[in-house]
Formats: sequence, C-alpha cells, structure tokens
Amino acid sequence: MLSLWPGDAYALASRAHVRAARGARDLAIADAQALVARHPQRSAADWFNLAYLLEDAGRYDEAIRPSAVPSNSTRSSTGRGTAWA
Repeated sequence: MLSLWPGDAYALASRAHVRAARGARDLAIADAQALVARHPQRSAADWFNLAYLLEDAGRYDEAIRPSAVPSNSTRSSTGRGTAWA
C-alpha cells in the first residue's frame, strides 16, 4: 500500500505497529514520525504511540516535546494549539 500511496496514514500507522511488534523499534519510530508529520491532526493516538515508542527507546527528551517530529516538518499555530506538518 505504501508503494502506491507513500503518505497514507493507515498504512504508516499499520507498518509502525508491525515493526514495533517485531522489535524493529527504530523503523517503527521513523514510521510514527512520518505519520504525525504528514497527518498531525488525525488522531491523538498517533502522537501517544510515537511518544510511547520514543520512551521505550530511552529517548525521553524527544518523547515529551514536539521535537519528536522530524526537523523537515513545519509548525503552524492557529490559536487553538500548534499543529505540526
């Protein structure tokens, strides 16, 4: 699915889950970061899952702040909060 639609939210979330279950934590983190970067408002669960993976990897500082989003992302403040894309 990702070969046809590289940014598909469901496919990224699914692959992150499978990779985490198989012990490929760094790859799962990369998928979770891509997911929240492309779809920042899709689901709070996406952000939770990313933070959980980062915490599990011992990357505590990244898990507690939005810097968990890759540096090529942009930030937009709307008055209702901050969205990362």
